[in-house]
Amino acid sequence: MVHVWWRFWRRFLMPHATDPPKHSPMLANLTDLLGESALEVQEARLDPEAVGEQLMQNYGLRGTLQRIATEKDDTFVLTAEGKGDPPSQKYLVKISSSFEDPDLVDFQSAVLEHVAEEDVFLPVPRILRTVDGQLMIGCFSGSGPFPRILRVLSYLDGEPLGTTNVSRANHEQIGRLDARLSVALSSFGHPKAKRPLAWDLANFPKLEPLLRYTESAEMRELLMRQFAIFDEQIVPRLPDVTHQVVHNDMNRYNVLIRHGVSNPRSRRFPWKTGIEISGVIDFGDVVYTALPFDLAIAASSQLTPSGSDPWVRARSIVRGYREVRPLTTTELEVVVWAAPVRVAVRTLLINYQSALNPERGVYLNSHITDNLAVLKSASKVSASSVLRGLV
Repeated sequence: MVHVWWRFWRRFLMPHATDPPKHSPMLANLTDLLGESALEVQEARLDPEAVGEQLMQNYGLRGTLQRIATEKDDTFVLTAEGKGDPPSQKYLVKISSSFEDPDLVDFQSAVLEHVAEEDVFLPVPRILRTVDGQLMIGCFSGSGPFPRILRVLSYLDGEPLGTTNVSRANHEQIGRLDARLSVALSSFGHPKAKRPLAWDLANFPKLEPLLRYTESAEMRELLMRQFAIFDEQIVPRLPDVTHQVVHNDMNRYNVLIRHGVSNPRSRRFPWKTGIEISGVIDFGDVVYTALPFDLAIAASSQLTPSGSDPWVRARSIVRGYREVRPLTTTELEVVVWAAPVRVAVRTLLINYQSALNPERGVYLNSHITDNLAVLKSASKVSASSVLRGLV
């Protein structure tokens, strides 16, 4: 049925990227969603020297700034000069876009403060306060309506998991870490928590007009399949699952690993070194949504693009999560259905951003190189067979 509808939609209804946008409630909702998520903005880069002056004035920090590529804000690693041991210390410096509401930045900062209070051992960034005790400060202007907000966070050692092959135990570690975050945030609330975020899987149906920016007919068909699955399998289950504030972006580039960790569990080679999950970063997409969506996002980043079992790695993440935070049958079903949906969301939004800003297309598209293969692989296994492997 999905394929019959797809052929009709593509032939008679689907707009093309060259078509003028039509005014409709769906497009209006999408415009609001993309605007709130600051996906359409192109902010001028800040001069590192100007950033350094503000760091000295407001934090008493001086050092070397190294820019990091990010989606919408200005981010630097500061190697600060000092007299302690070690003589230098690293910090993460973030300056929000002038199109991002400062109340949203406050929401993200409040999340980090709350997590630090609820679970002091969670490896997440800690916020450094200014010399007069503030969590953040507006000290730059841009082309948007809001001041650009400066924050300084602790720097977590480690490198992004990325495409590194890690063990099943490491994937279980990721699941447990995600669950601990969910538990810590279960008691958290904020006026901006129910934000209209494009990366919130609950808003996936509103992204359908973005199909016009996907050139591959094969990919469009796979994306349409995910829209149908969301409507038929996920929407009816959402009233019966937990909703709360979640991290919402536990992908493999936001999970840090550390090499050279001893393995005391190994009886034969306890001195043998390995890999440890050392932290989770980027709280820019925190949102109040369905709890299973958060785990689905973590699992989606480990779906394999080839082989007979695309869930071979993701299954361990779910297993580790459930050791810390049990899930109902319905919540587990939503995780399984929603993991490929996250891949579809990434494809739609990155194709759209690349069309708006071709200069950043290489950076953006580097994050979705395997998406076509992942969606094809995931479509070949039934949800029931995946669920049987999880219970």
